[in-house]
Amino acid sequence: MTAGFPCFIPPSPEDAAAFDRLIGEEIAASPTREGIGRLNEKRMHRILRRFVRDDPSLWETDAGGGYVADIIDGGTLFEIQTGPLLPLKEKIAYYLESTDLQTVVIHPVAAKKYVVWIDPDNGSVSGRHLSPKKEGRCSILASSVYIAEFFGTGRLTLRLLFIEEEEYRLLNGRRSADRKKGSERFERLPSKLLGELSLSSPADFRKLIPDTLPQRFTAAELGKAGGLRGRDVYRAAKALELLGLAVPCGKRGRSAEWERIIP
Repeated sequence: MTAGFPCFIPPSPEDAAAFDRLIGEEIAASPTREGIGRLNEKRMHRILRRFVRDDPSLWETDAGGGYVADIIDGGTLFEIQTGPLLPLKEKIAYYLESTDLQTVVIHPVAAKKYVVWIDPDNGSVSGRHLSPKKEGRCSILASSVYIAEFFGTGRLTLRLLFIEEEEYRLLNGRRSADRKKGSERFERLPSKLLGELSLSSPADFRKLIPDTLPQRFTAAELGKAGGLRGRDVYRAAKALELLGLAVPCGKRGRSAEWERIIP
């Protein structure tokens, strides 16, 4: 089980093998040193799309309203979103209001991350190093704030794919002598599928609430319990509001306070 995520479902041997195969095929099909400066982050997207449905006839399908869905298979529409969920808000609103399709958002979660450095001057690549950064329960809550209002419809599912990830960064930062601070991310690639978790209703999101969060909590307490900082704390609190899992209840001193809704 991935640390910090209850109800985590490990992949079946067949799914794990298929994921490994897709990674190998995408890497083998892409340029290596000659591709530095030309590749972008589409390989992560392609691997996830092929993992969901490895049938090109289902890809890039017109969903109406000027929107093109990553996959439509029968009565189910899939959107692969490797980055922030904000850009999906208008799309999902359209799908739910103007179609009768079930909508599934596929979103990778870097449960374990390695960083690999690329020197853009000569194309040399460093060995990978384990990053201390990882996504936790509340980071998912914070990310979901942009689509949280739609989970009451019964037609939206957020399918989280927990992965081991390699992040390739260019040694081009100008804020430190080693050129790492302020560097540019070159590409993210999955290296292993660890499991998944599907969230389809507001109640499902209770799984993401830290066990140590008090029933009445401030932003500081949410940040401490969930390992969040800055605006992500307030995004997570707002997501809980939109999901009907917490309500504002005034202030404690100068701090805003919320109360969890316990079933």
